[in-house]
Amino acid sequence: MTEKMLSERVSFTEEKTLYLTDLDGTLLAPQGIVSDFTQTHLNALLDRGLPLSCATARTAASAAPILRALHFSLPLILLNGTCLYHLGAGRYESVQYLLDDAFRGILALCRDAGIHGFFHTVESDRLSTYYTEIDTSAAREYMEHRKKHFGKVFTPLSDFASLRGQGVVYFTYTNTKEALDPWIDRIRKIPHTKFEYYEDIYHPGFQYLEIFDEHASKYNAALALAKSRGFTRITAFGDHKNDLPLFAAANHCIAVENAIGELREIADEICPPNTQDGVCRWLMQNAKFEETKEN
Repeated sequence: MTEKMLSERVSFTEEKTLYLTDLDGTLLAPQGIVSDFTQTHLNALLDRGLPLSCATARTAASAAPILRALHFSLPLILLNGTCLYHLGAGRYESVQYLLDDAFRGILALCRDAGIHGFFHTVESDRLSTYYTEIDTSAAREYMEHRKKHFGKVFTPLSDFASLRGQGVVYFTYTNTKEALDPWIDRIRKIPHTKFEYYEDIYHPGFQYLEIFDEHASKYNAALALAKSRGFTRITAFGDHKNDLPLFAAANHCIAVENAIGELREIADEICPPNTQDGVCRWLMQNAKFEETKEN
């Protein structure tokens, strides 16, 4: 079947479906880029009115250089649902900030555990990162990589307490399992927060910790975006564990063929892997939406 025939199979419906896709391992090619095929054919659909956005763990700084090649009109779901971001305008539509008692709980953890991580704030449509000390090799590599590749600015502080009331969004830290495991129960008790704790795939032997507001999730962000734009259904694409909340919000779940088994088991269907532009090909064949522009 030719690419032209695939594109012509797009149909239209009165029911409004919002399409949401994860990026890494899902929409993006293995190199973390938008393939030429996806750029060409997905933009053709977006220009016709396809209501598609992404739901990713990436920040605006790391997502923007990749996604500027695509003609998204809807805001992007970033930081695993912490914020909605308008790519073209460079503007945050909404941000889930840490509450004051959550921020103070993290400060107390840093003090008692001797943790020196990174606090991230959003103010005036800018994501900023602050630190007091770089105490692990993984943390230094984390900082240097983001400086080099995304142009991020890391600002040193003498005391994190000065960030109180400054739009703190989340906290990150990386250290060994031995250093962090004894504090996990304490982290669970920090009020009004949720956390992710997993192996740092880029630094063997290290664990990665992220602490967010308790309501920050792909699930809540997906539902909020759909409701704000009048969509009645959500179709979602994903490949890994952090897409489980996105699938929970969706009416129809599609796992790429390269997805983990847990996601494949609960998916309504499987599309080709990200190495074969699976998300784009599925949309070309199956997307139903109201066309907004003349061809």
